[in-house]
Amino acid sequence: MDRQARDRSGTCDETRDTSTFQIGSKRIAFTPADGSIALRGVPEKDHAHYHAEALLQQPSGAPFPMVFEAHPDGETIVGTYGTPRCRAHIVLKR
Repeated sequence: MDRQARDRSGTCDETRDTSTFQIGSKRIAFTPADGSIALRGVPEKDHAHYHAEALLQQPSGAPFPMVFEAHPDGETIVGTYGTPRCRAHIVLKR
């Protein structure tokens, strides 16, 4: 699925490019800007909500969480992508 970002706050540069969201029966993955970091999670049984995350470590040693929360909305998946530096509304469509 491709994404379109709206209502950004902060600097979510990775939401300017196409991202990929993969839904499997046991795993999900969201890859912002089709980069090298994939946020991973497990879908709910009814696929009504998706949560994917990655926890990186900054050079200072501080944690850098990346989170994607989403849900189906008609023919799209809508949600929020966030890091300590930014937050973006994401709309995914095929």
